[in-house]
Amino acid sequence: MGNGGTWRRLHGHAWLWLVLLALVSPFVSANELEVARLPDGPADAAAVVRGDLDRAFVPNRNGEAVLFQIADRPVWWRIRSRDAIPAGDEPQLVLASPYLSQVEAWVPGRAEPTRHTLYGDAVDPRYSARALVIALPAGIPVGEAVYLRVFMPGGAPVQVAVEPRDAVHATDLEYVAWRAMILSTIVVLAVLALAYWAGVGERSFVFLALTLGCAALFIAGTGGEARALPGLGELFASGPRPTRAIGCFGILFSNLFMRLYLDLRRNAPRHDRVLMALTALAGALGVACAISDARVLPTLGNLLLVCSALVVFSAAMLCIARGDRAARFLLASWLPLIVSSVLRALQMLGFLQDWDHLDHLLAASFALAGLLLTVGLSDKMLQLRRDRDEASQHASFDPITAALNRRAIDQRLAEEVKAAHAHGRPLSVAFVDIDRFKAINDTCGHSVGDQCLRYISLRVRNTLRARDLLARFGGDELLVVMPDTTLDDACTVAERMRVAVNCRPLALDDRQLDCTLSIGIAELQPGENAERLLARADAALYASKSAGRDRVSGHAAVSPLEARP
Repeated sequence: MGNGGTWRRLHGHAWLWLVLLALVSPFVSANELEVARLPDGPADAAAVVRGDLDRAFVPNRNGEAVLFQIADRPVWWRIRSRDAIPAGDEPQLVLASPYLSQVEAWVPGRAEPTRHTLYGDAVDPRYSARALVIALPAGIPVGEAVYLRVFMPGGAPVQVAVEPRDAVHATDLEYVAWRAMILSTIVVLAVLALAYWAGVGERSFVFLALTLGCAALFIAGTGGEARALPGLGELFASGPRPTRAIGCFGILFSNLFMRLYLDLRRNAPRHDRVLMALTALAGALGVACAISDARVLPTLGNLLLVCSALVVFSAAMLCIARGDRAARFLLASWLPLIVSSVLRALQMLGFLQDWDHLDHLLAASFALAGLLLTVGLSDKMLQLRRDRDEASQHASFDPITAALNRRAIDQRLAEEVKAAHAHGRPLSVAFVDIDRFKAINDTCGHSVGDQCLRYISLRVRNTLRARDLLARFGGDELLVVMPDTTLDDACTVAERMRVAVNCRPLALDDRQLDCTLSIGIAELQPGENAERLLARADAALYASKSAGRDRVSGHAAVSPLEARP
């Protein structure tokens, strides 16, 4: 109860932490236990169990109900209860989050010791992987003790409590449901990230998937869920090297993902260099952890994790200050994970030993971070797609008239000509020229000229069908491409264009401008290419201007040289 209150006092200002805390609320024993350690070297089991060495046991500081040791040999522990624990409720000694701990237990009422591990032959299939459960058939009478000989190669704190058997099973059910949800979420997000990578080819999705994959393996390995999978159980039972190596490679992939996600090479080059150095160290440390059991390696790994977290946090804050939207997603998703990872690393270094269930908080933070980062990365991809579409639109459309530009209409006309020849359908084009437009620019200014172009283009567009194409071909000249349209029908449409413009003046900057159009029409002939078609339409436009402007002319299938003197 005191531990949970301390946690809430320290973090009561953060609603997210309260939600996560509610999901992984720390276990609180109703019994006051005294946990003490025998600091000397190996001792005779019979002498310890008889109580001959009781005076040599040293209680934990502050009365913490925790087993924690850094030693390459088994260590003796003694557990007593300040109040008698009766046998009526079938009490069980619960050693939570044991990881690779190997425990031999001498309990009151039983002459022979029992062995307990999370992996291997001593697994008790009646209970989940959340704890090693040791039956207390006689309870713990006042003055008697439970003696444990513990080998702890993983070096992780183990919380000690006593629970009735029914409570153990009920908590196991909650634990299994919680862990299954967390692990399945992480795995699904990793698969989703790979699917995104296959779809869009963005490398950051690969590193996110690898980070989440390492997280799932690390959580399942340290939590004991991996024992249910063929091959993985044997791998993690071999010692702490696999999980340590996976943890280091998880840091490596996480750093690479952060680098790409925040584009640190461009946005924060100094942070990028530091993060890449830490990434190289993580890779080297991962290889070292895979081949060595040296005690210094996990300490270096935890320090590397803390340093990487600080660099990423600093880089994200810098990017946020510059208005980077992606960095906001990163900070919102990664901050709980960074904090829980740092707290867990500090715990593995020997601090915060009484803060139980930090490993479950870390697992929840990974799932939350993966979920929010997947959303954030998708948002980033959508933003890039919007930027690409906007750039494409700028490259294809005229900024004044919002019609297609010359490059775009050339491409679309070539496609329409090819389709018309392939399917035997008619195709007509119209060159539209604003009469005396140069005089408008000279007398009223280019601003009014631009407005004139804009409004005339709008009136012309309103006379066209949805599939007709309108483009600014150059200067004051527009081009209209009309698929499935004969010359006669195109002349009818062109007449509507002409009337739509000259039927009423244009109101521009308190001016009333009377504008007219000269239009030339040509219909595609068999075997004709786009250049020849445009040349005949241009010749028809010239005929309209020569005949006095403000009119529509259609060009038959003759050489343009015959139409222009």
